[in-house]
Parts: sequence; C-alpha cells; structure tokens
Amino acid sequence: MSLRVYTVHTPAARTQRWDALDQLPELVKEGFSWPAFLFGFVWSLTQRMWLVSAALLLVATALGVAFEAMGVDQITTSFVFFAIAVLVGMFANDWKRAALQRRGYRADGVVTAANLETALRRYLDLRAIGSSLTGTSMQQAAAPHSSRAPDAGPWGRAQ
Repeated sequence: MSLRVYTVHTPAARTQRWDALDQLPELVKEGFSWPAFLFGFVWSLTQRMWLVSAALLLVATALGVAFEAMGVDQITTSFVFFAIAVLVGMFANDWKRAALQRRGYRADGVVTAANLETALRRYLDLRAIGSSLTGTSMQQAAAPHSSRAPDAGPWGRAQ
C-alpha cells in the first residue's frame, strides 16, 4: 500500500468546527496530476482556475496557429503538445495551491494517507485531538519528546 502526501488548505475565516461541506478543508495531492495531464483545459475549468484555463487555451491556440503558419509537421506538433501536457500534469497541483491561496485559503498542514478520504479523516482527527489538548498545540503534541538539554549538541553534550 502506497501512501500519498496531501497539503491541507483551510479557509482563512474558518471556525473550530466544520458544519457545512463547503467549509471543509481542501486537500491537494503532492506530485503528478493525471487528470490535468489528460484533460488540461477541462481539468482547470472544473477546478475553477480561470487564469490557468485562459493561459492553456491561449498557449494551445497560439502554438497551433504558429505551427500551421510555419508548416511544422504533425510529429513535431504532437511532440510539443505532449510535452506541454506533461508540464501541465507536473505543475497542476502547484497551480491549484496558488489558486486556493488567492481565494483566501491558508496552508494548514500536511497529511499522508492512502487516499483522499482517509487523508481528510486523519486531518480532522488530528484537529480534534489538537483542540482537545489544553495549552498544547498540535505540533507540540505530535513532536517526539526529547530528553536532551536545549543547548545539547548532536551527542547530548552541552556545547
């Protein structure tokens, strides 16, 4: 079973509890996006990334017109559009994170899980544990305890 890494993005004006589905955090998978690779323009429309959609349409149209005017053969044209599709798949999730940030979401953590539903459940469980701890942040609760002195060097001796 392989684990995937997801970044968690929450609305800036969120409450401690999520009562509606639109208030749930957005999870974005790290790595290559196959839907964006296969359906770049349509994928960006479904993700409400209007600037990316416009840029993809503009680049595809401009390259198509330029290649037609220059008489570039079909093999070269196919290779260039395949390379563009690979680049879209590589950068799609980064573009999605940037779009969420522009919409007022903030990065709230990283979760690893086998799938999206498990990652969301794990994040919500960690939030519940973090909010139930009094006076302790979630990062402090998750951090391993160290018995070394704060000024200790790598071998436990004071420097």
